[in-house]
Parts: sequence; structure tokens; C-alpha cells
Amino acid sequence: MATLTFDTYDFIESLKSSGLEERQAKAIADNFRKIDVEHVASTNDISGLQTSISRLEVKIESVKSDIFKWLIPLILGQYLMIFGLFAKHL
Repeated sequence: MATLTFDTYDFIESLKSSGLEERQAKAIADNFRKIDVEHVASTNDISGLQTSISRLEVKIESVKSDIFKWLIPLILGQYLMIFGLFAKHL
């Protein structure tokens, strides 16, 4: 289990100087000390996510260009077929 390391004495003194009683400040500091930071993202985690997002953005752009590459000829083909059917009956 990962833990958060900080100076509890300074933390308690800071809380006391802001108006809390010593017993309340100690209770807050004790609970802060018990915080489980195992599931908190580190700088390396964030960096890895940014890299993954960048790769996904590149893949999305590639897929978008492939869609347009196929979609435009299909739409033009449909218009030409519809125009051909109407022109034949005129």
C-alpha cells in the first residue's frame, strides 16, 4: 500500500494556527496519514496516457480520411444514379 508522506507536526501546527483545537488538528492529520494513494496517478502515468491519447488521435485521423475516401465516391455515385433515373424519364 502506497502512503502519502508529509510532516504531520507542521500540518497540525498549521491547522492549530488557523483556529482548530489541537485534538481536531491531530485527528485530521491522522486521517491524512492513512490516505491510500495507490490509485492516484503519478507523473509517469499521466505521461503514458498522453502518449496513448496522441496515438489514438493519429488513428482517428487516419480512419476519418479513409471514411471520406470511400464516402465521397459513394455519394457521387448515388447522385449520378438518381440523376440518370430522372433524366431517363424526362
